[in-house]
Amino acid sequence: MEIDHLHLYVEDAQQTGNWFSQTLGFRPLARRIETHSHCEILHQGAILLVISSPKSVLSPISQHLQRFAPGIVNVAFRVECLKIYQERLKAENLVPRAVTHPLSGRLGISFSAWGSLQHSVFDAETPLSLPSADLQAIDHVVLNVPQGQLSSVSNWYQRLFGWRIQQIFEIETPYSGLQSHALMDASGRVQFNLNEPTSATSQIQTFLNHHRGAGIQHIAFSTKNILETVKQSCQHGLQVLGVPKIYYEQLKARGQRLLGLSRADWEELERLQILLDWATPDSKRLLMQIFSEPLFGVGSCFLEIIERRERAHGFGEGNFQALFEAVEAQERAADFSQA
Repeated sequence: MEIDHLHLYVEDAQQTGNWFSQTLGFRPLARRIETHSHCEILHQGAILLVISSPKSVLSPISQHLQRFAPGIVNVAFRVECLKIYQERLKAENLVPRAVTHPLSGRLGISFSAWGSLQHSVFDAETPLSLPSADLQAIDHVVLNVPQGQLSSVSNWYQRLFGWRIQQIFEIETPYSGLQSHALMDASGRVQFNLNEPTSATSQIQTFLNHHRGAGIQHIAFSTKNILETVKQSCQHGLQVLGVPKIYYEQLKARGQRLLGLSRADWEELERLQILLDWATPDSKRLLMQIFSEPLFGVGSCFLEIIERRERAHGFGEGNFQALFEAVEAQERAADFSQA
């Protein structure tokens, strides 16, 4: 199994498509303008994005955006045997809809998942790929669900797709918290994480309130050179979450001798606001990541750029605390400015 493409519903597909192209280097593949909708299809590495917006109130996209916030509405997959998933959907009492692939036109099935999220499944074919791209592939996807639903949603995905729990962890700050299940398919090519809030003040709850239900909180794009990718993207307008200075002070105290990074390396990490984590004393296995500001206003979905050196595993659990604190600081600043 692999992630085939992501489909976003937004207010202005051309504007959003231009942002992905100009800021992150995506290349336009196709544009479809119909009576009631506008669609932009973009590509980079093994990443395929489909971005749609309504042209009239008669569009189903318009109806969706009246109910949910803009963001990712469909995570589509390529599988070896579509019939297996049709049988599993039947066992879950789900009735799939026939759909065509937005680029190749091949037939597949689509069905509702949780909140605003849908999934489509297509038989496997050779994916497009641009090896020289800065962004290589979709590393993982994160779905936020209401408090108390984490276990049932996790079990549902395990039954339907045959995924297994790779990690379970919990994050807590004075203001917020979450519980998370990191799911993975048998091949290791699909990583799909689930979060639920642990309090009414959790930033996960802020997302759920803004989005008006369960939805994709963020997607992570992988790169082989995060320093260069982030540097170029920020020069073209990418806004990233600020990280508390104390994070880098603590990071250096923890890893200065272990990692052997130079003073210039540490300064570059801090200047670009890149988070760094490692799970073992093997300093070659580094996980480096950065998070964008929300794409559609405070509380909406955002992007992650991640580099896994020497096949580093996990999701930077040591960085989640810093991420939570950064998001909370941004939300409190927004509340203060509106007061």
